[in-house]
Amino acid sequence: MSLTRGLEEYLKAIHRIQRAKGEVRVKDLSEAMKVRAASASEAVRRLARLGLVEHESYGSVKLTVEGLRRARELEERFSSLKLFLERVLGVEPAKAEEESCALEHFISIEAARKLAKLVEQRAGARRP
Repeated sequence: MSLTRGLEEYLKAIHRIQRAKGEVRVKDLSEAMKVRAASASEAVRRLARLGLVEHESYGSVKLTVEGLRRARELEERFSSLKLFLERVLGVEPAKAEEESCALEHFISIEAARKLAKLVEQRAGARRP
């Protein structure tokens, strides 16, 4: 199942809030995404239809097992890209963060893992 870039961003935000607060409300999500509550609510409905979150009206939003897997995968792709851009290509951290956020939606998890492995190998080669 394919997600839009926007829905992937919502999924990541739900995961971040869930980790930080334990519970995610649509209000928390709208604040994190800097959108109106109606927009966040619509995104939650779409994610629920895809089986990635559970949500009852006026209740909390919870990632399903599949939603959690997808959110973690997105974070892994982001982290791998950011490390690669910073440590291998020498991109400044703020720019690497921005670029990673854009690229994470287009790279496969396999390619991201290979990038991470390359970064690890390069880091190991530099150690005395």
